[in-house]
Amino acid sequence: MIEITGVRKIWTEEEIKNVLKTNEEFLYHALMFLYNQQTETEKYNGNTSEHNGVGFNAYDAPYLSAIARSYIQYGHLTKGQKEKTIPLLMKYSKQLMKEANSAKYRKSPYKEKYNE
Repeated sequence: MIEITGVRKIWTEEEIKNVLKTNEEFLYHALMFLYNQQTETEKYNGNTSEHNGVGFNAYDAPYLSAIARSYIQYGHLTKGQKEKTIPLLMKYSKQLMKEANSAKYRKSPYKEKYNE
């Protein structure tokens, strides 16, 4: 039997979108990853003041920042919040894909956890 080691999953944008729709834990992880890309000022004000290509865009920042703070406070989102948040987060699938595939992961933290 041949054992392959050191191989890690390479995520596509489409896979990220599918997992966002089907896995609540991944949804929360993605939300918090993007929220944490915001500067402290952006988090506090719920907006985007720096155009650095990471985190939320100016349109989504007020809502998604509020949702992230709600998740931090309560540890979950309501069904309605999730239904509205999922399509918004799908816009950030490229950022999420880059993070999932980044060199800092020797083995994808998502492979076993989020694959069906």
